[in-house]
Amino acid sequence: MLRREGIEHELLNAKNHEREASIIAQAGRPGAVTIATNMAGRGVDIILGGNPPLPDEAKKVREAGGLLVFGTERHEARRIDNQLRGRAGRQGDPGASQFLVSLEDDLMRIFGSEKIKGMMDLLGLPEDQPIENKMISRALEAAQSKIEGFHFDARKHVLEYDDVMNRHREVAYKMRRRIADGSELTKDKISRMFGDEIKKIVEFHTQSESFGEWNIEEIIEDAKAIFSLSPDVRSKLEELKDGRRDKFEIQKEFAAYLNDLALKAYAAKEKEVGEENTRQAEKFILLRTLDFLWMDHLEAMEHLRSSVRLRAYGQRDPLVEYKNEGHPRGQALPLPPGRLRK
Repeated sequence: MLRREGIEHELLNAKNHEREASIIAQAGRPGAVTIATNMAGRGVDIILGGNPPLPDEAKKVREAGGLLVFGTERHEARRIDNQLRGRAGRQGDPGASQFLVSLEDDLMRIFGSEKIKGMMDLLGLPEDQPIENKMISRALEAAQSKIEGFHFDARKHVLEYDDVMNRHREVAYKMRRRIADGSELTKDKISRMFGDEIKKIVEFHTQSESFGEWNIEEIIEDAKAIFSLSPDVRSKLEELKDGRRDKFEIQKEFAAYLNDLALKAYAAKEKEVGEENTRQAEKFILLRTLDFLWMDHLEAMEHLRSSVRLRAYGQRDPLVEYKNEGHPRGQALPLPPGRLRK
């Protein structure tokens, strides 16, 4: 439009910093027209007469009324409007600001269109006449207050949900620090990890009350994922199974036997590669495992957050539901010993 009317102008955006500085420096000269985005040139004084200022031109600009700022719409936040107004009349210089508003602007259309349109019809204001009526100005400010309140509630809502995750985050970070500084890498804890994992393997494959349905081959295959086994392990497990009648006693014997083999294999590996290399490997594996568990936890909590919204239809508070179900998940977050293989 400005080109069509033959008005020379500059376009100011925040993409080219060198060009931006040059445009701002000359934006205060007589007759200068500068189109700027909200972000461009923020916090920089536009010096009347240009930069460096020319006394004659500065005087000419002041006599003409100083810098005139036009806003093409009222923003959702009054803070941004005030920032634009603040570009004019800085440090005692003359200046003015004016905003152009359409009933089709997003702010007006969503929050104030019908009320303000009714006022304009009542006052008989034509579309091209400046709106200087205080009632309409107050209605504009009320629309801005409404949307600011809406955004405030949204931010508060996000914060309330994030408070739950922040507690989980503190637990995960504390565990990560303990692994990184080595305080979590004691032989007793590593041994318990082996024991808990082997116990889970044994219990999973010996659930049946009928000993004949126990899958010893699967127990061996799962155990091999942790440490090497000799071929005679199968016969030893069969011997333990046939030697007793109580299911839980046999499970305990299986776990103790395999755990003893695991610890011996681990001690042999540590002797082979050295204690320092073993500690480094433990640290790497545990940190990697915790990172994977944390990513799974984040995904699970995001799914939970999405699902609890629907519970509002059942007259239940989604935030309370999120806290109630998220709390036990957060308590279970520290690195489970049974996840050693990951």
